Amino acid sequence: MLSCEYDKFASFYDDFALGYDEDSKFFLSKAQEMSARNILELCSGTGRCCLFLAKGGFKVSGIDSSPEMIRIANKKLQSAATAKGRFCRPRYYLQNVAEFDLTTKNFDLAFSTWSSLQHLNLRERQNCYIKVHQHLRERGWLIIDESLRTEEELSGHSKKHFLWKIRPCFLKRGKIYLQYYYDEYDSGGKALKRTFCQDILLPFVPTNRALDVVRRTVYMEFIQPEKNENERMLADAGFQIKEYIYRDNSVGTSNERFYLIAEKISA
Repeated sequence: MLSCEYDKFASFYDDFALGYDEDSKFFLSKAQEMSARNILELCSGTGRCCLFLAKGGFKVSGIDSSPEMIRIANKKLQSAATAKGRFCRPRYYLQNVAEFDLTTKNFDLAFSTWSSLQHLNLRERQNCYIKVHQHLRERGWLIIDESLRTEEELSGHSKKHFLWKIRPCFLKRGKIYLQYYYDEYDSGGKALKRTFCQDILLPFVPTNRALDVVRRTVYMEFIQPEKNENERMLADAGFQIKEYIYRDNSVGTSNERFYLIAEKISA
């Protein structure tokens, strides 16, 4: 796990998620559908989804390997607006999702978002599924939010280096913020190296001087399994696939985006 990279990313991680709650709403709807009570988020980051679900009346726990992410997540709780009688304060644990061990072993639902499990290699992902299985109640659900690039898509390009659309600028604390990222990957379509960048510009600078820019850069690596490979790992861990829910990818950077829902079927 790249906890050191996410420690550096933590201070502007929420900027990349500004105004985005599609995934949180989806997990909320599924939690309501299965009458869940206890929910576990894998790679919970700064608590964006955890806090959303907690405000919906659920008991939520989050696991992350970045101390700085968890520090920010806990800081958010100090000023969280809560619905009286419904809010249960989320609990965050500094653990690796490939090796975690919590006291609670009866979660109704576990989930990950934004392809966060792609920070694991295939052996670590298999271990993660086994650990999730141990922490879910019988017939509990695991939901994985995943984006995949196919081998055909990647090998069809002569260049393996792409700058994706720059996000709109936004103004915060008197400065202009600009975010973007670019990717590099191998011809097999499994290893993806992503560079996240945030440029901070001081507005209204005179035209006769260079623009004052602060650039913050974070490097990360992702490993994406093939679908049948991932399904085999889930089956080996004691899960069965319930369904794939494909998502709109008209503005995305991947070939496929989907939620995979798996159900625990064996002890």
